[in-house]
Amino acid sequence: MNLVTRGFVSFDLSDIPSGATITEASLRLYQAKIIGNPYGAGGSLKVDHLTYGDSLDNEDYGAAALSSSFITLTNNASIEWKDAVVTDRVKDDIANGRSRSQFRIHFQTENTGGDVTGDFAYFEAAENNMATGNTPQLVIKYY
Repeated sequence: MNLVTRGFVSFDLSDIPSGATITEASLRLYQAKIIGNPYGAGGSLKVDHLTYGDSLDNEDYGAAALSSSFITLTNNASIEWKDAVVTDRVKDDIANGRSRSQFRIHFQTENTGGDVTGDFAYFEAAENNMATGNTPQLVIKYY
């Protein structure tokens, strides 16, 4: 039996002043633990841009993305920060009046490998569940 998991992150955009010009936005996630060979089984970790509102529900797992697999977050098992440039997606959220930038993380290949005991990449959560202190970040540069 294969277990396919996805990650979700959501960032409040309300602190960005109205009329600000965004020059760069980077999604930063900390890969904290690896079990097995997840990148051998699933390939690269891809990022979807989506909107799921104020709460995450079961249907968000497979919801249509605003932009699917638009960038690779990582393809290696190094325990470290993983960065992806998401500038255009954050600009799109602001231009369309969205109060949050939301992203879904998933492996390129989700239907092979990764049995229930086997191949996983773990990232630190907003709740700091793995006690690394390296919670998800959306770093936005603007003027």
